[in-house]
Amino acid sequence: EGEKIQMGINNWGDLFNFISGTGKLLKEEPEITDQDKPSEQNLESAHTQLENSIVGYDSETSFLGSESLIFKTPLKLTGGQLAALIDDELASLEKDSDIELSVAQVKLEVDSDDNNFCIITMTLSVNKDDIVKPIEDKLGAFASIITYSLGEKIYLTTVNRYQAVDGEIIVDTAYTQSDLYIGNGSNSAINDKIIDLLVSMFGAEDKNDLNADFGKIIIEAVNKAGRVSFEIDSNISYIVFDNHNNSELIQKLIVTGEIDLADYNNLSEANKTILEEVKTKANNLLATLAANELTETTTPTLAEVQNIINNIELDNTNFVLAYQNDPAAVDLTVYQSNVNALTALFL
Repeated sequence: EGEKIQMGINNWGDLFNFISGTGKLLKEEPEITDQDKPSEQNLESAHTQLENSIVGYDSETSFLGSESLIFKTPLKLTGGQLAALIDDELASLEKDSDIELSVAQVKLEVDSDDNNFCIITMTLSVNKDDIVKPIEDKLGAFASIITYSLGEKIYLTTVNRYQAVDGEIIVDTAYTQSDLYIGNGSNSAINDKIIDLLVSMFGAEDKNDLNADFGKIIIEAVNKAGRVSFEIDSNISYIVFDNHNNSELIQKLIVTGEIDLADYNNLSEANKTILEEVKTKANNLLATLAANELTETTTPTLAEVQNIINNIELDNTNFVLAYQNDPAAVDLTVYQSNVNALTALFL
């Protein structure tokens, strides 16, 4: 009787409906399309995108949560690609958590009229063993009836709308259709009762608080990685990452930072040393540009930096042409001086 009252169940008929409805609910799986799954194909394509977009990308280095990435081109990820990266991160953290979570989907729905907004539906799967105890603690003798026939995974879906503001995303609290549900969302009354059972398991105060906590998983995962925005193209929604500062200048300087020294083996030893130094300093400057906002009132000013980077871009073009004509006659003095001058601006 105590458990019935605790769950707001007033008679045995309601109890029967609750038990049968709960058993069905916990075995339901939401409908998930292939493009939103963390499939191996989506993981591979996400890594290809990372390699093409990030300077010096190392497949052993985490993307989500990294704070020192430099983008040579904007990184566009679909929901499935983001799901694969988040799931990969969660898998690496499993040993530090009492609850084993995995990502079943991330669905992006960018507003075609205002791409500052995106509804993100994220489905997490929870191991049956992690959810049985809180149900038993809450329902006592009724728990075994509900949990006996459960599958190995229980699906929990969070829905929030996010807004991109100054390169970071936040939950749009004005959105009234945020949701958190078990299975495919059927039987809302029982769904809310089961969600209430899970609230304490995750250390939340109520359903809305728990939904906000799940929203933070996405926010914390993406905001550190770069400047975040949303895009929709040919009805496909993307989350887009770029540098917080000076992307156009970085793209120009990357040409120097990514010089392949092996392509210039016919240079004199002295010029090889200079070219290696130029490449190293340019790479160091990429991180500096990404970390510093430049305006006409900063030190250095935006105009000063633009001018020297334009010179470096021209120096590189002249160097390549000179090398093709006669490697022995290459003079890297001006190229080296301009890279040193750019370095000096930030000292």
